[in-house]
Amino acid sequence: MPIHALYLCEKPSQARDLAQALGCRSRVEGALHNGKGTYVTWAVGHLFEQKMPDEIEPSMKQWSLATLPFLPTDVPLKPVYRTKKQLAAIKKLLKDLQGSLYIATDYDREGEAIARNILVMSNYRGPVQRVKLSSLDKVSIQRALNNVVDGSQSIGLYHAAKGRQMADYHVGMNFSRLYTLVGKQAGLSETFNVGRVVAPTIALVVNRDREIEQFVPQPYFELWIKVQGQNGQFNAKWQVPEGEFNGLKNADEEGRCINRQLAEQVANAVINQPVTVQKVEKKLTSSAAPLPFDLTSLQRLCDSKFGLSADKTLAIAQKLYDEKFTTYPRTDSRYLPRSQQADVPKVLQAIVASDASTQQIVAGANPSARARVFNDSKVSAHHAIIPTFETVNVGKLNPMEAKVYDAIRRQYIAQFYPPAKAEKTRITLVDAPKQSYIAKGSVPIEAGWQVLFKSAKDAQAGDRKDEPKGKQGQEDELEQSLPPVQQGESLVCQQADVLDKLTKPPAYFTEATLLSAMEHVARYEPNPKYRELLKEVSGIGTPATRAETIKTAIKRDYLRKDKRSLHATAKARTMIDILPRVLTSPALTARWELELRKLETGDTTVAEFDQKIRDWIERLVLKAKDHMGDITNHLVSHPDAKAMKSDKRGANRKGGSNRGTYGKGKKGGARKTSSDKAKTAKCPNCGDKAWRNQFKQKPGCYWRCSGCSTFFDDVEGRLTPRV
Repeated sequence: MPIHALYLCEKPSQARDLAQALGCRSRVEGALHNGKGTYVTWAVGHLFEQKMPDEIEPSMKQWSLATLPFLPTDVPLKPVYRTKKQLAAIKKLLKDLQGSLYIATDYDREGEAIARNILVMSNYRGPVQRVKLSSLDKVSIQRALNNVVDGSQSIGLYHAAKGRQMADYHVGMNFSRLYTLVGKQAGLSETFNVGRVVAPTIALVVNRDREIEQFVPQPYFELWIKVQGQNGQFNAKWQVPEGEFNGLKNADEEGRCINRQLAEQVANAVINQPVTVQKVEKKLTSSAAPLPFDLTSLQRLCDSKFGLSADKTLAIAQKLYDEKFTTYPRTDSRYLPRSQQADVPKVLQAIVASDASTQQIVAGANPSARARVFNDSKVSAHHAIIPTFETVNVGKLNPMEAKVYDAIRRQYIAQFYPPAKAEKTRITLVDAPKQSYIAKGSVPIEAGWQVLFKSAKDAQAGDRKDEPKGKQGQEDELEQSLPPVQQGESLVCQQADVLDKLTKPPAYFTEATLLSAMEHVARYEPNPKYRELLKEVSGIGTPATRAETIKTAIKRDYLRKDKRSLHATAKARTMIDILPRVLTSPALTARWELELRKLETGDTTVAEFDQKIRDWIERLVLKAKDHMGDITNHLVSHPDAKAMKSDKRGANRKGGSNRGTYGKGKKGGARKTSSDKAKTAKCPNCGDKAWRNQFKQKPGCYWRCSGCSTFFDDVEGRLTPRV
């Protein structure tokens, strides 16, 4: 049967949903079809991977400074072993295709790369169309099928993905080898994994830990008075005047009182004395509901509310997407296109049809409300994570999945509730010596969207951002219910208390705050030019990769978790200290991202971008080799490097090493052999530990290095380099 149209999806579940919409119910090897020439096939994620250096150049098998820099003009791809069967099926379908190929993978760089690599490696030269899928419910699929675009409109996504892949390859392969070999000259046996995103991420944690360790608490003082009027009493905070008292400064740069003598004198002078209401300011405030989630804000909320790690949140969000509960999760937008405003009643109806317990909260929503969430300018490849049109079985979700789904649907429903309104009052008091005091109060007027949540703070947990310097112990002024007072009214101070306070260091990173720091990394960049660039490109990493970056840093023993806090290990501190600033700075990502955007728009080519990267890496590698003696001497005397040598297994890092864990074993690791004696061996390439693992789909074992990730054959229980 001739193939007139072939749809290429990213994974089987996506293909099943698309095939159902196209009426393709008959099955052949690796595809579904409708008996009329329309076929749907699928990848299983990336079907190709980049070749290792020794597969390109045999001399790279041994790690040696003499072989660096290693900068091939092209990095060949090779098929992923476990998906070779599906790749063969796709190639056969492409060979028999007489019409157009429709790319229906996720509409982003990685999705485009998955499809285009298959086409390139299969020598496909036929017409290409693009299906812009953003959700897998029936309505969204049909809408995408009705708005297919020419493949030329998405080729830029592939160019950007290829440029990024090659640049990351050059950085990782050169600098990981270079600084691992430097470490060996200083007596270290660890492998240093250097990457464009992971190194700045680790540097954030290293710098935060050191800031906390070096922090010296500073005393400051607060004066609170309790005043009585005709209609009741309330508290007010003294406003510290500028200047000096008895030769001492009154306040620090944050406006906190650091002169206790002054505070005590003011307290003694105001107690039991009249104070006058100088000003009463009232303001009606209106706050809109927090926007629906993008991936990062969902991960932040799930960490703070449910204790879920970022990668577990992503796994749940992916499952909800695959089973049509919610839309595409790997998004960096919290807005929806205006075209979806007409879909609101259908989505709300589907929420109630899926779970009758939501009937009351949905009834309070106004589907025709002009919500700020609809903004085409804030939506690119993917929109915010929201519920779909599908009626789904909520009962089949486990308790944690149900919590995540409920958070997503409530955030969506809240968009169509009225704003929360409150009356804010600010009272300024003044005493006889002209010292000022301020009292703040708030009275709810209309709860609005807040009725959907336990508290406003609960609803906005996903919006919180890490504060690099914290509030340094300065708490928010007390909000209270204030009695009515009139300007000029005289009150009596019944109590005056001077409180001793200490400034506080910033908090340790958690996964939630580190995700936020990666997204808003611009605030940590001192260079104004790069700071603006980082704001424009939304930080380092992407919503799809940030969680995996943190997970990998933990696995490779750069970060350790202590309850919910993240801490840098001795290995992390050592690596960050020996790397040049450019490799630990987020500014590198900013510069790259601007070039990748040029690749998307066709303003530059992959070859031009790659040449710039290779020239830059060559200069850095040669400079490091010229200063090898200085770097080695620095390492020999480095306290953290000494700690690594004194305890190679990492016991001094409170939690030990997670090296050598892969796949889906008991604690995130692969299935290691249980009866064989030799489970680990020294990697002949980098000297790190290699683990012996069982194949999942066939009998036998293989070895994989936890440092350089090289695979080896298993011959009678011994690690053997592959031929």
